[in-house]
Amino acid sequence: MDMTEFNDFLPIKFMIVMSKMNAVIVGKVENYIKDLGFNKTEFLIMYSIAAHGKLTIQDIGVRITMTSGNMTYTIDKLEKRDIIRRVRCPKDRRKIYIDFTEIGKKQWSVVMDKHMIHMEEVFESIDDEVIRETIEYMKIVGKGLDKK
Repeated sequence: MDMTEFNDFLPIKFMIVMSKMNAVIVGKVENYIKDLGFNKTEFLIMYSIAAHGKLTIQDIGVRITMTSGNMTYTIDKLEKRDIIRRVRCPKDRRKIYIDFTEIGKKQWSVVMDKHMIHMEEVFESIDDEVIRETIEYMKIVGKGLDKK
């Protein structure tokens, strides 16, 4: 296979375009999140809790595709900053949930308000309908690849 065939092979072209798009978005978001005082993992953990309520470390790991070992370190850091806390399940004392503290809820609200404004700026040059359609196509591709 010569390079022209390789570059025109749709699965590879798709992967490359998605990787480039992801790198651009993540680059713009990571720097901004850092300016807010968090790293990407901390942000994703807090986002998961905000979106789904209190979660176990394993539940968070599934949502952000990270091992519990890496997350424990990050959760410890967020706990020391009084942003999140560990809460034992009253029905099963072995199960520990991760949830926001009151301070963490307030801080997350401020972070998300700023983040939403930033994301609007990042995506302002792209029509909303293009974004909606892209999301739907990405879901179709993701589900199709997940079946294999």
